[in-house]
Amino acid sequence: MLLNKNQIEAVRYQVKKLNSSCTNDEIRNCAANYKDFDAVLIAQSIVNNKTNSLTINESEITTPANTNQTEESNMLALLDNQETTNTSNLTTTQKHALIQIKSQELGIDLSVSEITKISDMVGEQINDSINFLNEVGSIIQEFFTNRNNQVKDIVNQKVNDIAQIINTKNDELGDIFNGANQRLIDIASECSQQKTDYKSTYKTKLESIREILKLPA
Repeated sequence: MLLNKNQIEAVRYQVKKLNSSCTNDEIRNCAANYKDFDAVLIAQSIVNNKTNSLTINESEITTPANTNQTEESNMLALLDNQETTNTSNLTTTQKHALIQIKSQELGIDLSVSEITKISDMVGEQINDSINFLNEVGSIIQEFFTNRNNQVKDIVNQKVNDIAQIINTKNDELGDIFNGANQRLIDIASECSQQKTDYKSTYKTKLESIREILKLPA
């Protein structure tokens, strides 16, 4: 059913009495389900729809903490199940799961390839999960320290390479300026010599003229 402005306001008033709020579209959409206009029933339907929607949304919310706990629980369940089946040896999957649990406990993020490397660093003779966790903790910290040192060395090497390039280019630029200065000095020296030569030639000619004219020096 179509509502006029007064009917819409009447429904809105009833919704407010129920400590809620609504839009004109919500009122129109809800009223379309009724043959006869009843502001109270339409308002109650709108509020019920909002309550149901809020309940559904809250049930779909999962926190990262719960997700992490679920992943860790699944890992531990996998370990328990496999240890029940085989109590003598830890499988590769178990070792990787234990390494991931321990690294998360230490606040260290490891890639799949890094987990595999650490697993290979732990001796095959350690087959008990508790001893494995105790052993792998120090190995993870050592691996993390070495990884950071490698990154530091790479960065330092790159910085040194850049500094070397800059120094080389500065030296080349210095050689260019020195060469230009020396060329200017050579040009000035050549000009000075030409001036001296010109004066000498001029003086010789002047003396010849005086000699011809018998002029006093």
